[in-house]
Amino acid sequence: MYKSFFLLVSLVLLGCTSMRAPKFETKYKFQEPATEKQRECIVNFKIEKDRCEDKCLMRQRICLSSPTQYPYHNTNCYTRCQNCTFRYIENYKLCGLEVEESKVCYKNCKSLDKTNK
Repeated sequence: MYKSFFLLVSLVLLGCTSMRAPKFETKYKFQEPATEKQRECIVNFKIEKDRCEDKCLMRQRICLSSPTQYPYHNTNCYTRCQNCTFRYIENYKLCGLEVEESKVCYKNCKSLDKTNK
């Protein structure tokens, strides 16, 4: 009896602390192409990325509007579009260009200040 109560309290406290944890997103900085060859190289990949994102957004709208068809739509509808960006980054690098990646806090960032003091 006490074990299950302790487990329940632990899970509730864990949930409360994770709700206030900082949330991060990844930002990318793309090196500007220096040559005409590099510009030409990335044009087709940019078009491919835009098409991928358009298809993905269309699938998201369908997914969100059909919760009975997609029972786990709240989590699954948003995860697929990242593949468009990841593929674009890899192709961008194949053109001989660099991509800088950084993590940026977008939610509950004040708690970071407390831990860094």
